[in-house]
Amino acid sequence: MSDFYDQDGDEGELDLTPPAVGDQYHPAETENVLLELREVIANARPVPLSASSMISKDEVLNLIDEALDRLPEELRAARWLLKERVDYIAKFRREADDIVAQARARAERMVQRTEVVAAAEQRAYEIVDTAQTDARRLRHEVEDFCDQKLASFEIVLERTQRLVSAGRAKLQGTNLLAEAAAAAAAEQALVEDPTSAGFEADTEWSDGPSSVPEEYAQLSPAALEVEHPDGSLPFDDDDPFGERGSTTGHLTVVRGPYDDLPPPPDDPGPSTIRDAAATFFDQDQA
Repeated sequence: MSDFYDQDGDEGELDLTPPAVGDQYHPAETENVLLELREVIANARPVPLSASSMISKDEVLNLIDEALDRLPEELRAARWLLKERVDYIAKFRREADDIVAQARARAERMVQRTEVVAAAEQRAYEIVDTAQTDARRLRHEVEDFCDQKLASFEIVLERTQRLVSAGRAKLQGTNLLAEAAAAAAAEQALVEDPTSAGFEADTEWSDGPSSVPEEYAQLSPAALEVEHPDGSLPFDDDDPFGERGSTTGHLTVVRGPYDDLPPPPDDPGPSTIRDAAATFFDQDQA
């Protein structure tokens, strides 16, 4: 260990080695050395005409070296800590900086995690909203599609119903057509051959006005027969077979098998069954 002051009065290096463990502190001896040094300085002879004093250099240095040798280990440790304070401060500062950096990084990670969670939640909400919107749109589209199909089906059903009704009407009209055709054929035969409708061969015709009642004149088709002298009709007397001779030229209406049919139209009736059918279909289309 080097002394604090050397013999030439120059400042020496301090002993900054770590203190030994187990050394004991003797405060009384160090204090005695310092008190003795104080007495030497206080009892020194003053220099004439000056405020300085004359002190023995060797004696003072010996006392100082003795005091240094007797300094406790705590002072040496404190002196060592003073020297190492920069390193300690730098070390602790680095540790503090590391702790702060770790805290900041952790805070940033937490913030990022929070932002990620918030973004994920927002994205999830958007996906749910989009799915609900798509579901509503698809439901409306399906409802519109079903409504259109049902409307088309309703139109088809109505058209089918009309076709069925028309078919039934045509089936019913076919029977009427056959009856009308038969009536037309009978009327045509009556026009062509009046004798085939029950006229007597010796019937006398009169150019005068007909005595046919108005209610019988509206019947169609009609068969003409000569009245009896008493004015009765052939089917009203007791001579159904025409054995009674006719003496007048008056004509009367005899009801035939087609008298219950509706009256023919104003225009000339069809001459054949084909013409009657064409007339019926023209009226049906109209």
